[in-house]
Amino acid sequence: MSLEEARDLFDRALASRRKEERIKHLATLVAKTPPELVPKIIAWADRIPGVRDREGFVLDLLARWAEDDPASALTYAGGISNRARKLAAMEVVLSRWGSDDPAASTDWVFSLPRGSDRNQLLVSRLSELSFADPERAFHYLTRLRSEDPGAMKGEYVVAPIFARWAESDPARASRQALALSDENERALAIQSVAAAFGEQDPDAALAWVESLPRGSQRDQAWAAVILANAERDPAAAVQRLSERADHPDAGMLASSVASTWADSDPEAALAWAERLPAGEVRDQALRSVGQQLAGDDPRRAFQLAQRLSDDNMRDSLLRDSVSKWALLDPREAARAIFSLAPSEARVQALADMVGNWSVSDPGSAADFVQRLPPGEEKDQAAIQLLIGLSYQTPRQAADYLTRFDGKVSDEVMGTVVSGWADQSLQEVTAWVVGLPAGATRDKACEALADHTFHLDPAAAIERIGEIQDEEIRSRAARTLMSRADIEQNDEVKELLRRSFPTLDTPETAPGGEPFRWGECTCTCPGATSVAPEGN
Repeated sequence: MSLEEARDLFDRALASRRKEERIKHLATLVAKTPPELVPKIIAWADRIPGVRDREGFVLDLLARWAEDDPASALTYAGGISNRARKLAAMEVVLSRWGSDDPAASTDWVFSLPRGSDRNQLLVSRLSELSFADPERAFHYLTRLRSEDPGAMKGEYVVAPIFARWAESDPARASRQALALSDENERALAIQSVAAAFGEQDPDAALAWVESLPRGSQRDQAWAAVILANAERDPAAAVQRLSERADHPDAGMLASSVASTWADSDPEAALAWAERLPAGEVRDQALRSVGQQLAGDDPRRAFQLAQRLSDDNMRDSLLRDSVSKWALLDPREAARAIFSLAPSEARVQALADMVGNWSVSDPGSAADFVQRLPPGEEKDQAAIQLLIGLSYQTPRQAADYLTRFDGKVSDEVMGTVVSGWADQSLQEVTAWVVGLPAGATRDKACEALADHTFHLDPAAAIERIGEIQDEEIRSRAARTLMSRADIEQNDEVKELLRRSFPTLDTPETAPGGEPFRWGECTCTCPGATSVAPEGN
């Protein structure tokens, strides 16, 4: 493409009335631009309307430029005044350069002045270099630490380097891991080496682990080998696990190995888990097998759950199984739930079942909930029904909402109104305005005002003024005042004070002391907000 052809395509893009068409033309221009023309074409970016489109065009062109002349592209990127945009542009160029020459791109970053910018760029450089040459990536990290001992600490740097290093040279990687001076990083490196080593040669990996000093690091490394071994040979992994029943994480390991094994051979995994001695380890293994079974055979998983002695594990598997069962046969799942003794677990299992049923057949799920006897089971089932509908068909959720009592509407009104407003603000506003006066309408007005405040503060304040219940109206007004405080929007704060004069009257905390922002202990929407100092 010549410069004249590029200019014609760029002009056509700017002449496009539809944004989608303009973006398409710009993408075509970038794809066809020879790298040597980028310095001239990138200067046209200022003519593109919209900050995001303009920045995207620049970044795409920089990637093209980096194919031919990464040094010049980096010089351009380094001249961007905004720090965040500058670093983003440099990342794009370095990533493209690094795909061809990771060592050279990393060397260039090291040539930058010391500081947070260089450290931030080095994170991605070392991550990419660790794929091609993990040992070299570690040497770069060591070099950086010699200049700045506190730089780039943490799992996100050390673990990937040693994991990839161990894949190619586990012996050398293990020696270097043990030589690390930082205890936390040494533990991370040892685990990473153990996992990678364990995938290749579990016997050799375990022999290496046994050579480590006794303690938590050796226990964690042993666990990493077992988990890695389970991916390839779960039967061998459980045999090794049986030889270390005293391992501090035996329950977790049994659960993980059982889950991995059940994914490929659930019958074998179940037979092994059932042979374990009664107790927590057996329960964890059975639960993991049951969770895998639940997808294809939820009835069997449900029956298996009732054999667990641990209440929490039993309840967890019951909920998993009925949630999956509801997708296949919700009425049969309901009958199974009602065969359980009344309990909190039964309440939650029924609610989970209804929530999943509402996805496939909301009408039948709603009819089922309405026929339930009054009580906690009906309330929680209705809440899950309406929450599920609010994300799919919020208008239908709003219709069903009026069928249930105040506790249910209190819980879900905000979710229903917010979900509907995201789809059609005009429709949900008309619905709220058309509700008969009363508690439901008041709560709907509060939810709508909270959702639309950032779009139209005046309309949100007007909506609050329509609330009849004084407590709800005051709560809603104070919520908006808190948000206006955070946004430092003095104009809206003044409008709120004029509309609701009592906002200037200090509230009283439960102990009789004047209310102060940040000390609220209630559960209203404003309780999670933190006002700025001075309020």
